[in-house]
Amino acid sequence: MNLMTSTMHLYIPPSRHHHILYTATVLATLLTPAHPDPSRIGQWAVGPSTGVVGIHTALLPDNHLLFFERFHGLHYPSLYPPNPNTYSSNISQSEISTEMTFNPENPLTSGYVVEHETYSPFCAGHAQMADGRIFVAGGDGDGVGNGYITDGRKAVRTYASATGWVDIGELSTTRWYPTVATLPDGRLLIVGGLSESYIPDDPNRNNPTYELYPPDGRGTVPLEVLLPGYPNNSYPIVMVLPSQRVFIFSSINSMSININSWDNIITYPPLSKTDIYPSRSFPYLSPSVLLPLRKANKYRAEIMICGGTYINNTASNLCSRIIPDLGEEAKWVDDEMPGGRVMGDGVLLPDGNVVFVGGAQEGTADGPAGFSKATNPQYAAHLYNPRTRQWSVLASATIPRLYHSSALLLPDCRVLTAGSDQQNYANPSLEPFEYRIELFSPPYLFAASRPMITAMPSTISYNSTFQIHTPTSNIEMVSFIRYSTVTHSTNMDQRFVELEFVQTGKGIVEGTSPLDGSLAPPGNWMVFLVKDGVPSVGETVLLH
Repeated sequence: MNLMTSTMHLYIPPSRHHHILYTATVLATLLTPAHPDPSRIGQWAVGPSTGVVGIHTALLPDNHLLFFERFHGLHYPSLYPPNPNTYSSNISQSEISTEMTFNPENPLTSGYVVEHETYSPFCAGHAQMADGRIFVAGGDGDGVGNGYITDGRKAVRTYASATGWVDIGELSTTRWYPTVATLPDGRLLIVGGLSESYIPDDPNRNNPTYELYPPDGRGTVPLEVLLPGYPNNSYPIVMVLPSQRVFIFSSINSMSININSWDNIITYPPLSKTDIYPSRSFPYLSPSVLLPLRKANKYRAEIMICGGTYINNTASNLCSRIIPDLGEEAKWVDDEMPGGRVMGDGVLLPDGNVVFVGGAQEGTADGPAGFSKATNPQYAAHLYNPRTRQWSVLASATIPRLYHSSALLLPDCRVLTAGSDQQNYANPSLEPFEYRIELFSPPYLFAASRPMITAMPSTISYNSTFQIHTPTSNIEMVSFIRYSTVTHSTNMDQRFVELEFVQTGKGIVEGTSPLDGSLAPPGNWMVFLVKDGVPSVGETVLLH
């Protein structure tokens, strides 16, 4: 077996090659910055290479991760040393996708395989399907090669560890930077994007429509909320609400629509402070989260959008929240983070809090690799407690995460950050591509002990009870968190549902699954037991 260090990138010829695994051979321990008292602020640790830039990242079962990025073409190697995975002088051997087998016990021994997809998935939208496969719609048409990687803007494909990439059809129209959401019945909703790459003064490139997959016979359907925001409406925020509606946000405008009749539209007030704050959408990327759906508030949905860029080019610290199901009475409520952040990511944690990581404190998204439009990375993690509405500053990362980065929750309760192809923001002579992951351990991982799950079902159905075996007494919460797919500060899958449960006192927690798919769309979820604010390792369950 050929071996590589975490700083080398080896090309694997295109084929189905799950039997070939390249691991990282490292003699040192994880590079862990010296932070005071990680039990209060957490801790970061640098991990191995992903083989490609983690612009798009998806969690897969069994501690596997999918990463994919843009086609590198021919111009980057003239400026920087080429990565053999993503560059070949004859183009026909360039790749853009890897699957990592993550080792939570020793992350630096994690390895990856290179996976080939013909139709470029860069700038696609993606979500988890009801059976756990990753659905990827649309993509890129620029810079593709001689047929080995081709125009992916109309492509529809899936990814799973057992099959790799599988092309399954076409969209009714080309889409670049669309958003995908899994509906309660398992269908996929594809919203917005552009017909081709971003040119701000060409509104003909706008694609202010939605469509369903599998198709429902209507083709593309106009969506008025996507019209006024052009050109700042790529990767619109799309969230399924427990009320059988879908919330859609673009630029500063938002609406919701009934997903049974596809009518009964509710329009919400635009965001405030637009005189100094032009948009929350690309290139002023603002991470958004559907805050935890809790028993105490009867699973009422509240959405929070944070950060972005002010007109003066500094990153905003403004957060805005709305409760869409208040209908005409719904309004945006503003709050402030401890620091400004554009292009960051918000990650739901199993203790019910939200951590914001990555991004920059100046500038905007966009730009080819090596020509950053953002500077001054935001290294600090900011923690938000939705119950108390309080913020705190946690430990700082060591790797900048600027444009084209990503972050998601792992089953072991750490947060993984990946990607960024703007790493030469301070020195254009440096290579812009960041291949290493970094892992954030929140303060709860430094508790003296953690709850434990010893056994539970691998599949559950809606509105049913199931048993979780545990030696831990006095469980205070059962957290249910959906697998993530994320890119461009847009996590199209993550969702937190607090489950009803009863602890019998005989080593069994009896949980009740979500009522239906509007509360928790079907697919792979993680179950966590929480005691004294400390979560167990998550166990995967397929909800159907």
